[in-house]
Amino acid sequence: MQEIIIDVTEIPVERPVNQHKPAEQSSGKKTHTCKWLLITDRNKRILFSSAIHAGHIHDFAIFKSIFSGLDFFRLTLWVDSGF
Repeated sequence: MQEIIIDVTEIPVERPVNQHKPAEQSSGKKTHTCKWLLITDRNKRILFSSAIHAGHIHDFAIFKSIFSGLDFFRLTLWVDSGF
């Protein structure tokens, strides 16, 4: 049985700056991010890399949008708590 690791990597991107709007105090995240899904094997070989997705999309939603309808029952999957 093959083991694969599925994870979503998130990278920060520079936020757009509106010079005409004064800075506001916000308790939310102050970064914009992009995400992409990676599938690797136990030897760290990349088997799949998705297109870039917006940072607000949940990890499992990215997975479902790409792999809906595929059968992963014959594989051992290693995933983090985002799945």
